[in-house]
Amino acid sequence: MASYSVSLNLDNADPLFQQKKTILENNGIDVSKPFEISESAPLPTSLLSALRVQSLTSAELNGAIGVQGGRIEAVRADRQNAFGAENQKNALSSLRDALNNNGSSFITVNQANPDLIQKTNDEINKLL
Repeated sequence: MASYSVSLNLDNADPLFQQKKTILENNGIDVSKPFEISESAPLPTSLLSALRVQSLTSAELNGAIGVQGGRIEAVRADRQNAFGAENQKNALSSLRDALNNNGSSFITVNQANPDLIQKTNDEINKLL
């Protein structure tokens, strides 16, 4: 079964770094470990959640915190549009761009074959 891994690299210079890290930790998402993408399974939900958090803008973060009564600890990253439709689009586009360019400054792609990248791109396009 063909597979490859994707690693996310949070930017600690990002002014929202600590808040994003808190959301990821409170949602049980460990970005220190790579996410496995396999031929026979859909994109991992934890990867999609992590990409959404990584793509957060200040306005999206403030909106999500407001919905949770001002508590960042309660922000859920596992809902498809937890941070808005634009966030979902930006998150998926960042993954697609990284796959098509053999990585980016925030996403590392390891040992991917072209056929599996195309399958992943097709899946991303359905979600966009």
